Amino acid sequence: MCIRDSSMISSIRSLTKAFSTQQKSLLFTPGPLGISQRVRQSMDYDYGSREPRFIQKVKYVREQLLNIAHVSPKDYTTILMQGAGTFGVEATIITALPKQNYKLLIASNGAYGERMHKICKYYGLNHEVVRFQENEVVDPKQLEQHLKKDKEITHVALIHSETTTGLINPIQQLGQACLLYTSPSPRDS
Repeated sequence: MCIRDSSMISSIRSLTKAFSTQQKSLLFTPGPLGISQRVRQSMDYDYGSREPRFIQKVKYVREQLLNIAHVSPKDYTTILMQGAGTFGVEATIITALPKQNYKLLIASNGAYGERMHKICKYYGLNHEVVRFQENEVVDPKQLEQHLKKDKEITHVALIHSETTTGLINPIQQLGQACLLYTSPSPRDS
């Protein structure tokens, strides 16, 4: 592209100067944005999916996920899937619930909680939503009261880090409330 208009060149120079003098801003979104140079360099190698080093790394990650969950590889396996956050939430919901005799309680305090509700409606899943303000974490005492009141609830779904609002829900306290009244809960962290 050739720019011959002097006023346009002047505008481009002033814009460039404005960007170069701005303070460095941090953007808090998912993804490898604000990472160290060492981490960035480690991501600079392209692994082929059939390459032995790649296969070993995937095997190691799968084994470690089972260790974290304190389950035996004789009884369980892990499957690594790639996709956006909503994809992971949908995959978890539709595979973690039994075919019948269940009721899912969704604790929603942001867009991901509402997406879980939409996913459940789409698949016709038996669920209920307890809503909290988008600027408040999910209250463990309120969740516990809801679980006490409705004995049909077997599962609870909630978002640990609600990235749309920047809230971190108190997962340990919420998990303790859930364990008192339901089976172990899927969660997105």
